[in-house]
Amino acid sequence: MTRTDLHLPIEQLGKSPMIDQLRRQGRDDLVGMATQARARINAIALDGLRAGAPRSLPYEPSDDALLPGRCERTTINP
Repeated sequence: MTRTDLHLPIEQLGKSPMIDQLRRQGRDDLVGMATQARARINAIALDGLRAGAPRSLPYEPSDDALLPGRCERTTINP
């Protein structure tokens, strides 16, 4: 495994288009849930790189409101 093999996943895991999209839409009601969902996904990905037994995931799974909620259009007052 090389430095690049480690750097690129870390770079990708640090980005969150879902959180950015929700913020642009003014969906502050879903940003916290999306942040926790990202932490769970990062834990899953990083646990796959770790030798040994899997670790517990942080936070509870997101409910079904997160995915359709990011597609709803909302009006943001300037």
